[in-house]
Amino acid sequence: MLIPEVDFSGVARALGAESAIIRSLADLSALQDWIDAGAKGTFVADCRITSSVRAPWLSEWMAASQAAKAAVAG
Repeated sequence: MLIPEVDFSGVARALGAESAIIRSLADLSALQDWIDAGAKGTFVADCRITSSVRAPWLSEWMAASQAAKAAVAG
C-alpha cells in the first residue's frame, strides 16, 4: 500500500522509544547500537519502502487480476 510518508520514528521517539528510519541495510546499525547498549525499552524500526521495487509474485498477481477483470468486462 502506498500512503503519504509518515514519521513513525518521530512518533515513537516522542512516546519514549528508541527509533530509527531504515532506508537501507546500513541504517540497521542504529538497531545494533541499541542492542549493544543493553536494549532497554522499545525500539521502532521505521522501514521505508519504494514503489520501484516490487516482488515478482506481486507483478504476476496484478497482471492476472487485470486479465480476469478484462475477461469479465467482455
